[in-house]
Amino acid sequence: MVSGAGWAGTNSAAVNALISPWFERRRGLALSLALNGASAGGIILAPAWALAIEASDLTTAGVGMAILLAVLALPIARGAGATPAATGQWVDNEPPRMPDKVVVGGTGHPPVPLAAARSLPMSVRPSDPENVQGPAPPAALERDAGRAQAPASRSALMRDPPFRRVMLGFALALFAQVGLLTHLLARLLEAMPVAQAAAWVGAVSFSALVGRNLYGMAIGRLGARRVAVLGLSVQAAGVGLLSATDVASVLALGCLLFGAGVGNLITLPAILLQDDYRGRTLARAVALAVAVNQALFSLAPAAFGLMRDASGSYGIVFVLAAAMMAASAVMLARPVAAHRH
Repeated sequence: MVSGAGWAGTNSAAVNALISPWFERRRGLALSLALNGASAGGIILAPAWALAIEASDLTTAGVGMAILLAVLALPIARGAGATPAATGQWVDNEPPRMPDKVVVGGTGHPPVPLAAARSLPMSVRPSDPENVQGPAPPAALERDAGRAQAPASRSALMRDPPFRRVMLGFALALFAQVGLLTHLLARLLEAMPVAQAAAWVGAVSFSALVGRNLYGMAIGRLGARRVAVLGLSVQAAGVGLLSATDVASVLALGCLLFGAGVGNLITLPAILLQDDYRGRTLARAVALAVAVNQALFSLAPAAFGLMRDASGSYGIVFVLAAAMMAASAVMLARPVAAHRH
C-alpha cells in the first residue's frame, strides 16, 4: 500500500503536472520523451534489481533500491514547483507572437502596422503597452493566470461530454491493453518455446519506446486526436494478428504492432484534454481520468483470465480485446463541442 501510494506521485498525471507549465505547442513530444523514463526504468532497473537480489538477498536489495529512489527524487522535488515565469523563461522557450497590426486612436479606427504605431507620438499610441513595447514579462503573465477562475469540480467534469469521451475511450483501450500485457506471454507459449516467447514480449517494450517517440513527433503535424485514432487502429490490427494464427512470424508482427501504441495510451489523454481545459482544471481533469482508468483496468487481468477459462483458448479473448481498441478509436475520432474551462 505504501509503495502504491508513492507510485501515484510518479504516474502520468504527476508527470503531466510537471511538464505542462513548460510546454504548449510541443507538449506531446515533451510528455512522450519524459515518459520514456518508465520504459528505460524497466529496461535498466528491473534487471539490475534481479542481479542485486541474486548477489545478496531481497531485503538488502530492497533497501538499496529505496536509497537510490530517494536520491533520484531529490532534484525532482527541488524543481517540482518551478514554472517558466518564476525562472524568467517563456513557455516552449518562445515569447508570445506580436500582433502585425494595432488599433490607434480607440475603437472604430482601422488598424495600422505595429512598426508604424511605434513611431507615433505617445499621445496617440495604443494604450495597451503590450501591443507596442512587446509581450508582458513572464512574471506578469503568471500573475494574470493566478486570477483565473477556480478549477471545475470533479462532478462538473464527469458531466462534461468531452471529458467523458476521452476518459471512457481510453478506459476501454487501457482495459484491453493491460489485460493483453498480462496474458501475452501465456498466449505466445501456445505457439512457441519459452525463450522465443519471452524475447517477443521484450520486443513489445522496445516497440513501445520507439512508437512513443514517433507518435510524439507526429502530434505536431497530425494533431493528438488523429494520432490517438491511428495508434489504436494499429494496436487493434496487431491484436487481431495475435488472435488469428499460431504462425510465429505473424505473432511476432502482432507483438510489434501492439507494442507500438502501448506507451501512447498513458500520454495522449492529457494532450487531448488540453483541447478543452486549461490551468488547474486541466490538471484536475487529467488526474481524474487517470484515477478512473486505473480503477477500471486493474480488473482487466482477472477478467481476461475468466474469459480465457470460459472459452478454453485465447483466440476469442484477443478478438474481444481488438474490438475494444477499435471501438475506442471510433469513440475518440469525433470531437465533442464544449465550453472552455
